Amino acid sequence: MERIPGVYSIKSLTTNRVYVGQSLRMTRRWKEHIRKLNNGCGPPKLQKDWDLYGGADFKFSVLEIVEDSTQLSPREQYYIDFLDSFQNGYNTLPKSGTFKGYVPNKEAREKLRLAGIKRVQERPDLHRKMVDAARDKNIGVSFSEEHKKKISNAHKGKPPLAAIKAKTGSHLNQESKNKIGDANRGRKMSEGEKKRRSGKKFSAEHLANMSKARKGIPWSSARRAAQEARKRKVQ
Repeated sequence: MERIPGVYSIKSLTTNRVYVGQSLRMTRRWKEHIRKLNNGCGPPKLQKDWDLYGGADFKFSVLEIVEDSTQLSPREQYYIDFLDSFQNGYNTLPKSGTFKGYVPNKEAREKLRLAGIKRVQERPDLHRKMVDAARDKNIGVSFSEEHKKKISNAHKGKPPLAAIKAKTGSHLNQESKNKIGDANRGRKMSEGEKKRRSGKKFSAEHLANMSKARKGIPWSSARRAAQEARKRKVQ
């Protein structure tokens, strides 16, 4: 596909509102926009009118060809301001290439929440990697007393996680649990996780609670095979 770098617009013929964007390959970017908008995943304000008026109501135009890639963001910003595409158009962000000044509304936050839940359910292995990376990054990090106080104040008055799950119904279904189990089976622990678990001992009460929670739950084939291997080793 021909490489045409520059700044483009997507305009509604009904409302005359405009979305301004930049790309190194504008033709391909337009096709990506169409695919995402048809799947309900486009920029929020543009998506709303796309669903209302249909794709045929929108026109793609090249505003300026920009050969120097370092000038893409400045030129995009020029057209965002000139066409007023943030206040009276479809652009979600007021500044090109940054989320500074962007505050998602309630609808956008809900979409992000649902997208996150779907991502975890479909790719538990990816979620596990992200959690491990975040934990490894914070190992050995010491927070100041002021920072600790801010965290404490932010959580005051909030219900515990179990209560939130019970209220929102955000418990994982059995299929999702199975996917997480399959993704973690045979997984090697990261260095950070090894450090956290090394020398960790559970109290008698904790062990009793774990045993009680497992009662009545059939063993997986992997666990049964491991138990048989341990028995043979003892014999």
